[in-house]
Amino acid sequence: MKIRLTLLLFSIGFIAQSCGDVKTTCDPIATTGATITKASLSSIQTTVFDKQCATAGCHDVGGDSPLLTAGKSYAELINGTSQNNGSLLVKANDPLQSYLMVKILNSDNSGLMPKGGSKLPQNVIDSISAWIAKGAPND
Repeated sequence: MKIRLTLLLFSIGFIAQSCGDVKTTCDPIATTGATITKASLSSIQTTVFDKQCATAGCHDVGGDSPLLTAGKSYAELINGTSQNNGSLLVKANDPLQSYLMVKILNSDNSGLMPKGGSKLPQNVIDSISAWIAKGAPND
């Protein structure tokens, strides 16, 4: 029990120190090593979209960018197309043809998402890909 408490306190201190001196947005996913426990939209929403994407100046308002706020992201991703090239944002059952994955991986060299942040951890990328591969259900 003491070892777990010590590790927890050390982790909290490390995270606080890592984010404390940053003048821009701290990258909560990269600094905490957050993981998605289930390849579902609800898990992706709370772990990634709410913390990294649906933030001021990014995907929190409509316009040219898809709206990735809770309750809106599914319709935007499933029905939306990229303003850059007309590709489907999420092509159910096909992560490699989904522009969301192209942006997360920066496979078209147009810029990494989340913009200005660190690349998402591989386990998070894998979970998003798995959600799309299983048909991108609204779960």
